Amino acid sequence: MFKIENYLKELSKKQNDEILTRQEVADYLRISLVTIHSWNKHGILNPIRIGNRIFYKKQDILDVLEQQKINKKR
Repeated sequence: MFKIENYLKELSKKQNDEILTRQEVADYLRISLVTIHSWNKHGILNPIRIGNRIFYKKQDILDVLEQQKINKKR
């Protein structure tokens, strides 16, 4: 399983787009895994599924944060 994760991390470095696990996203945003699940369910986040593992592009996470920031200003 770690081979896939290492491959994705290496691939993301080449593409200049970091790939994060659910736990890394939760730590980065300081939210719970339940919140991440809810955001997936409501289409806020777009997960990448490989087997039974779920990953996220860091740029997608940053885009969601920026969108939320814009919506709060309105």
